[in-house]
Amino acid sequence: MHMPFRQMRSTGHINPLKPPLDVETVLIGRALGQEVGYLYGVGYRIRDDGYVEGEFLHGVEKFDSFDELARSVKRRLPKPPDNGKC
Repeated sequence: MHMPFRQMRSTGHINPLKPPLDVETVLIGRALGQEVGYLYGVGYRIRDDGYVEGEFLHGVEKFDSFDELARSVKRRLPKPPDNGKC
C-alpha cells in the first residue's frame, strides 16, 4: 500500500530559523561580541561605533547613547490608569 506524503503547515508555530523581531538585534550583538540586553522588553545592542540600536515592533532605531534609548522606551510605555488617588 502506498501512502503519499502530505506536508501540513502547523498553525501557531514559528520558524526557528527566523527569530522574533525583538530578539534579532540581541542575537546579532551577541554574535559580534557586543554589549546587549533588554530594557522593558526592547532588545538593544551597543555597537562598536558607540551607537545604540533598539529593536521596536516597527523596526530598528539608532540612538546616540543608552540614556537616549531609555528615554525613548519610557515614553512608549503604557501609562498606568489614574484611579483618582493622590
